[in-house]
Amino acid sequence: QFSFLLFLLCSTLLTSVKALNILVPGGTGTIAKELFPVLSSHKITVLTRNAFLAATPTRVSSDFGHLGSSFLSANPHVSLRDWDGGDLLDIVGQDWMGW
Repeated sequence: QFSFLLFLLCSTLLTSVKALNILVPGGTGTIAKELFPVLSSHKITVLTRNAFLAATPTRVSSDFGHLGSSFLSANPHVSLRDWDGGDLLDIVGQDWMGW
């Protein structure tokens, strides 16, 4: 029930705003798969531990999040980025909204 309320709140607030750069750490789960298509007018960057494995056609390992290549093809506004905690300096100069 909490995840549904979070989805409803985010989709309501963010669909009324135009053209945000949204940064989502760890956004490879069930809520992200439901929320990202609703936010198609925004550029979404997902920080993940392994972008290659998160984008494969089928899930390779349960140790890493997975969105899948078909999801990413259907949602071109979503991009994946490897993150180890030390590469935030090159995105600080951009306008980002993250949670």
